[in-house]
Amino acid sequence: MRISILPATSVDRAYTYGLPEGMEAPAPGTYVQVPLGPRKILGCVWDDAPDDVPDAKIKDIYQIFTSVPPLSDVQRRFVERVADYTVSPKGEILKMFISAPKALTGVRTIKKIAPLGADPDLSRHGPSLTEDQREAADHLQEAVRSGRY
Repeated sequence: MRISILPATSVDRAYTYGLPEGMEAPAPGTYVQVPLGPRKILGCVWDDAPDDVPDAKIKDIYQIFTSVPPLSDVQRRFVERVADYTVSPKGEILKMFISAPKALTGVRTIKKIAPLGADPDLSRHGPSLTEDQREAADHLQEAVRSGRY
């Protein structure tokens, strides 16, 4: 099966891609990852008719992102209208819609913030220290543990 994908890069039209065996066709507006040259880039399923391209040239999409809702019909028309108004490629306008591509993966990085004076993580490997630096670091760690610092 063939579908039209608007890559989020400097292109002004949707390209035709194939679906791997067993993958359901995503709805228009769904974010996907596709090959474009040697790169893997983000794109959006567009509602243009697929081009008549020989099967040998069709590449399959890599991934469908389901962690975010698809672009609505109104949003896709807005991308086209802004592109026409600003004389910009549609793919560049779509790229602005995806300002945080890591949001599509659904993976969140959580940073731990420790209160001032908390015990340092001794299992964490730091830079290699000289003998004097190691002695000073050990002394400082002991002072923190005992509350003298």
